[in-house]
Amino acid sequence: MTQKPSRTVQATLLPEEYEMLQDLRQKKPARNPPPKRMSSGDRIADKVAATVGS
Repeated sequence: MTQKPSRTVQATLLPEEYEMLQDLRQKKPARNPPPKRMSSGDRIADKVAATVGS
């Protein structure tokens, strides 16, 4: 598979926007997603699978 050459994109940011962007880059939310809450049905299914086997 051949990759397309990347383009340079220029944008004008306010200082506040730049600082916000830097904060977001440090947090890296895409790499650290919040933990998913399991429903009660999911927990029951996990216990049954652990007991009986999947």
